[in-house]
Amino acid sequence: NDRAHDRVNSVRIAMRNAGLDPQSLKLIETPYSIENGRAAFEKLMALDAPPTVAMCGNDVLALGALKQAKEMALSVPNYISITGFDDIELASLAEPGLTTVHVPHKAMGKIAAQMLGKMINQQIVESHELSTELRLRGTLAPPRAVKIK
Repeated sequence: NDRAHDRVNSVRIAMRNAGLDPQSLKLIETPYSIENGRAAFEKLMALDAPPTVAMCGNDVLALGALKQAKEMALSVPNYISITGFDDIELASLAEPGLTTVHVPHKAMGKIAAQMLGKMINQQIVESHELSTELRLRGTLAPPRAVKIK
């Protein structure tokens, strides 16, 4: 979907801005479920050069990745960091707590309902940009010194 596409593009932009090659991004696309998150994480870790971070497009996939990391006896965040997106309620209950991007779901729903009402009444609808916040929890390792080529 367009949101997932934008998230991937944002990661590529951030990589470029950090002096990294965006083409080196290892991307595994999978449908939304904990089991699919587990399977995708397992594929990611089977690569010849597994990454040090798994950035998941949503918290459900990230929770699946976290579960699979534990099954594979991979220390999170010492061996690999795992991040999500959405900040669902279970993100803070995971062990360790899931680092994620908080999305203001209630505000989003309220604005969407207001916009729908305006559309029904054939009124002009304006787009709204909502702020997100990074929720730093236990699945993200502290920054390491990295030499950028």
